[in-house]
Amino acid sequence: MTDNSCVDDGDIDLINLFDESHTLTERIKHTHDLIFERYSTIVRIAFAVYDKETDFLKTYINSTKAGVAIDGYEYKLSDSKSLALLAKTGRIRVIDGINEKIHPTREHSRWLLDQKYVSSLTIPVFAAQRLIGFLFFDATEAGAFTKSVQRDLLLYSNFIVMSVSSEITSTRLLLLTANASKAIASVRDFETGKHLQRMSLYAQYIARHLSQSHGLSDELIINLYLFAPLHDIGKIQIPDEILLKPGRLEPEERRIMEGHVEKGCQILKDILSN
Repeated sequence: MTDNSCVDDGDIDLINLFDESHTLTERIKHTHDLIFERYSTIVRIAFAVYDKETDFLKTYINSTKAGVAIDGYEYKLSDSKSLALLAKTGRIRVIDGINEKIHPTREHSRWLLDQKYVSSLTIPVFAAQRLIGFLFFDATEAGAFTKSVQRDLLLYSNFIVMSVSSEITSTRLLLLTANASKAIASVRDFETGKHLQRMSLYAQYIARHLSQSHGLSDELIINLYLFAPLHDIGKIQIPDEILLKPGRLEPEERRIMEGHVEKGCQILKDILSN
């Protein structure tokens, strides 16, 4: 592999990296194309998102030019001593000779060995000192991740992380709103509060089982899981005498109740516009 000089900012197409009209998956594939032009043995880039509440790492976005992408996979960070150490220290990890150093003890390890990747680079990703996931690079050549290549990839990684972090930060802002709505709903209507908590799990479960037949990506499934609690947020603007009415709703009351969808959309638009 030819060892190129370090990349400068002008070589990276920032417009594409932060173009929100494209999905994160599309943006990471574009970035991979730029990297692949320089380092043709780096055939995979993937980002796994970390859910602190459950301690699960979940496959999220990837660009795979050789081998079969792994998707629909999650595992506890605490079950991986090496990744847990990276999360604790903030250090990056380079592995050469994957077939010699990785043992098929779990699904991800078996998948990695099956892909015949030879070397890898793993970077823990933080936002506001909080772990949000890991960025993985895999190559088909030994010694692919020299110090010079690492410097180049860290620059690319910074822009990838900024793009992902921006997306996740927006998501968390909406989730704070969702949590507030759940708290309000739980006070006003216990069943509505519990309903919101169940929706994330139901949405993820259904999406996982329909992923192959309907071509649902990990990015979409994770977003469904994150955003599902927002589906009833508009109910916080429904008057108590209608929301909590024990009996059948009158036609005008039902019209007001059905308006919670439009109210919810407006709430989210107002949040995102600020």
